[in-house]
Amino acid sequence: MFKIGHRYSCDGAKLFVLPNKLPYNRFVCTFKRHYGSAVQRNKARRLSKEVYRQMKSQLVIGKDILLLIFPGHDTFSLRMAQLDCLFKKADMFSIRSQ
Repeated sequence: MFKIGHRYSCDGAKLFVLPNKLPYNRFVCTFKRHYGSAVQRNKARRLSKEVYRQMKSQLVIGKDILLLIFPGHDTFSLRMAQLDCLFKKADMFSIRSQ
């Protein structure tokens, strides 16, 4: 993923995306080296997964998604803004017609 994935970055996070030819997305969250304690990493991972869970119905399918998080403030609203920015840059929001 790190070598061949398409990279998109914003303040505090980086997104790597690859097509996977599956009818669903696969999402993983990882951290930059020296990212705090295990408690801080687990909190950041839970926040990221929850934000992704809320956004995944709006995303195109068939992608492997890796979110690399840098040390900083971990809040739900900050992570939501980061993922929104990254998914827009990656053009991953599906267009829904009504």
